[in-house]
This record gives sequence, C-alpha cells and structure tokens, in this order.
Amino acid sequence: MSEKNDRKNAKLGIFVLVSLILFLIGIFFIGNARDLFNPTIEIHTAFKDVGGLTRGNNVWLSGVKIGTVREVRIASDSIVAVTLGIRENDRRFINEDALATIGSDGLIGNTIVVIKPGQMRDPIDDGDTIASFSEASAQDIMNMLEETGQNALIITEELQEIARQINSGEGTIGRLLKSPELAESLEETVISLEKTGERTAYIAGEVGQMVNRLQKNEQGPVYTLLNDTTFGTTYDSLLANVRVTTDNAAEVSRKLDRLTEKLDDEGNALNVLLADTVFADDLQRTINNAAEGTKTINESVEALQNHWLFGGVFRKNKKEEKRAREREAEELEELEEED
Repeated sequence: MSEKNDRKNAKLGIFVLVSLILFLIGIFFIGNARDLFNPTIEIHTAFKDVGGLTRGNNVWLSGVKIGTVREVRIASDSIVAVTLGIRENDRRFINEDALATIGSDGLIGNTIVVIKPGQMRDPIDDGDTIASFSEASAQDIMNMLEETGQNALIITEELQEIARQINSGEGTIGRLLKSPELAESLEETVISLEKTGERTAYIAGEVGQMVNRLQKNEQGPVYTLLNDTTFGTTYDSLLANVRVTTDNAAEVSRKLDRLTEKLDDEGNALNVLLADTVFADDLQRTINNAAEGTKTINESVEALQNHWLFGGVFRKNKKEEKRAREREAEELEELEEED
C-alpha cells in the first residue's frame, strides 16, 4: 500500500510541478505580450470612431508592436478617448507631432492603433496627447463600393436607353445615323465651313499685306495718323477752332433770332419801314423835299456870293482862309528844318 501511495504521490508531485512550470511559462509569455514586465508610459489620443477597438489591443509603430491599449472610453457624442501603454524604450521613436490612426491586424484581424512617428525629433513624455486622423474603414470601403455599384447600374441603364434611342433614330445622333439627307446636309455644312475658313485665311493675308504696306509708306496719311504725335496736337487744335466757330455761329444765330423778333414787333421802327407802305411813301416825299430844299439853299448862297452887296464879305473870308493856310504851311516847314 505504501509503495502504491508513494507512486501516486510522485505522479501527483510531477503533475503539480509540470503544471506550475507551464503556468509560470504562460504568465511569462502573457506578461511579455502585455508588457507586464517592461517599464511603460501612457499617452493619450482621441478618435471619432474606433471601429471596435478594445482594451488590450496592440499598438504598432512602423509595423512593430510597441504597446497595448490601456483604456477606451466615450468622452462625448462624437469623441472616443483612448489611452495607450507604450514601452519606455520605444518612447524615443515617437515625436510630439506623431499621428495615431485606427488600423487592422491583417485583412480580417483585430483592430489596432497605428502610430506614425512624426518629424519634429522631440520625443513624447509620459501623459502627453498626440493627434489622430481617421482612414477609411472596411465598412466605409464597402459602403463606397456599394454606392459605386449603384451608380454603375444607373449609368448602364442610361447607356442602354441612349443606345435604344440611337438605334431607333431618335435624337440628333440617331438622325445622323439613320437619315442620309441629314448626313449629306452636315457634310455640305462642313465643306462650307472649310471654304469659309480658306476665305478668312485669304482675307487675313490680304489685310496683313495692306498693314505692311501702310507701315512702309511713311509719307502716307494713314501712317501719319498712326505714328505722328504732332498731328494729334494739330487735330486737337483744329477741333478746338471748330468748336469755337460753332459756338460763335450759335451766338450769331441767337442774335439773329432776337433781331427777327424785334423786326416782327409792329411798334419797331424797322418793322414800320419794312411793312408800312404809307410811311415809306411819306419818307420818300420827305427825302425828295429835303433834296429840293438843299438845292434851293445852294442856289441862294451862290446868288449871295455873286451879289455886289455881299460879294466883298465872301471874298474877304476867302482871303483870310488862304492866309491862314499859308501860315500853317510855313510853321510846318520851320518845324521840319529844326528836326
């Protein structure tokens, strides 16, 4: 009995020892996987959607695991706060401008956090927060593919409808394919456009030659108009003179209008002279009478000069006038000699 008990106890002791060793090995590997035996730091980040990330998921840097997810909690209706445990030795590879994003361990693997190291060369410290950005998730890609498929289906249906209309001769393209008259008309239009283009090119060449001739003919009026700057001043002066002449003509026209208005006035003397025939006859008789009176006076004066009683007085006056003229002539001669 004692020998059997000893064997049972020995087997039990071996089993317990092996179990303990396996337990310790399991703890070692699990602890190593969870970084339980390595010094770590905690950093924080936030996402709008973590895509099923849970506590204990891995954190990768450049394809290498450097830590695990310590905590995932909802901070608000649109922000999920995530705490990461990073190995102390790997801290120096993560800079303050590092970015965190949600990824996947393989095509259908667990959700992980992927860190891009950044460029500032200033390592993070324990408790720091790094920025994050969201890449398209598998669900987003599936939704996009589904939407793309629906759009492709719609486009295919529309293309089928367009092909049906073309085959049935509907629309411009269908008529072009089915109607020989329209095709001939289109061909004639194209030929006409070609001829028009050739004619336009010919006219453009002629215009270019004409411009060259005008530029070479420096004595011509067109060249003078385009290049002579003094002609512009002359032209401005001419316009100014024309403007002054026009203003003067307008002023003369206004004065003539006023004169015409005055002539139209029945109380005006000129209007009386021009319109009143009775007054004109009276004026003519008055002028004739004045002429006759002047003639009579001249005859009377001549008779007085020839009369013996008054003739001496007229002769005396003539002699005095003659002597006065002679004295003036002598004084003029003396002044000329003094000069």
